[in-house]
Amino acid sequence: MLSNRRTVSTAEQIRSPELQRLFAYWNSVRGGRFAPARKDINPKDIRDILGHLLLVDVAAGRKDLRIRLMGTRLVNCFDRDLTGQMIAHHQDPLLHLLESYCHPVLNERAPVLFGPIQCHMDQVDIFIHETLALPLSPDQSRINMLLMGMSCQPRSNIGPLAA
Repeated sequence: MLSNRRTVSTAEQIRSPELQRLFAYWNSVRGGRFAPARKDINPKDIRDILGHLLLVDVAAGRKDLRIRLMGTRLVNCFDRDLTGQMIAHHQDPLLHLLESYCHPVLNERAPVLFGPIQCHMDQVDIFIHETLALPLSPDQSRINMLLMGMSCQPRSNIGPLAA
């Protein structure tokens, strides 16, 4: 699954229009820094893609990750709302998937794109999705949040995977 991961430096490397928009916005507010702070992100500026977003809190030591916010499009796509849930030591397969997306960003301190991949979760049909994980930093030293965008669709609504 993680073999479909790569760092991202331009929006053109991303397939999903929503995630292209998220990357372009994140890149514009970060300026010359490695990552913007959460306070730099204005939800009004990206209102059209809010439903595709996750905000993940990263505690000191990077072991405790918590879903602060899960967009409504994702709640509907995965038929569950994980807002407020701790990621580690949880049995939910979606939380395990999200955890696998968080650590490469924390280690590389750079935007990371995952997918497209196929997944099947409990009561949810198979989906194809592309996920963009972006670091947020209050002090340009530590990453205290991840801004993630996810594009997911029922398998029947998307063509074959690109090679």
